[in-house]
Amino acid sequence: MTLRWSPRASALGTTSSEDPRPEDLGLHAAPRPHPAPRTLKLTIAYDGTSYVGWQRQENGLSVQQVIEDALQPMCGDDVPVVMGAGRTDAGVHASGQVASVRVAFDHPANAVHRALNVRLPADIRVLAVEDAEPRFHARFDATGKSYRYRIATERVPLPFAGVL
Repeated sequence: MTLRWSPRASALGTTSSEDPRPEDLGLHAAPRPHPAPRTLKLTIAYDGTSYVGWQRQENGLSVQQVIEDALQPMCGDDVPVVMGAGRTDAGVHASGQVASVRVAFDHPANAVHRALNVRLPADIRVLAVEDAEPRFHARFDATGKSYRYRIATERVPLPFAGVL
């Protein structure tokens, strides 16, 4: 396509019949419709050593905050709020924490899964992302939780005992 400038059209604020239409140039394209909100279920594992716990807090970096920050580029102007099935304290690890988040984008769940793991630090991994029922809420729909406590009783614990 050859673009031509027309002094008459320019002065009148119009285009001649030979000038391209603005929509042909993508200048006045109709905005893409905003997808309907949907709920995603995230299954997460993390080493909580570097975090103040699951929940966002003013006194330090939380797992929730890091995941929300990783989601933000996919959400545009919307601010994602990731709701965990439960909270963990500072330094606590998780190997199957379930969380839910309402989003208004149409990226496939498998693409969100890959994108999150690219954006997240190595000590937080998203194990799965699934489309959930619209009213699914990780905390209120949880049917159980299990905890495993490891207590070092050796006089001199092995340096890697915390990861076994």
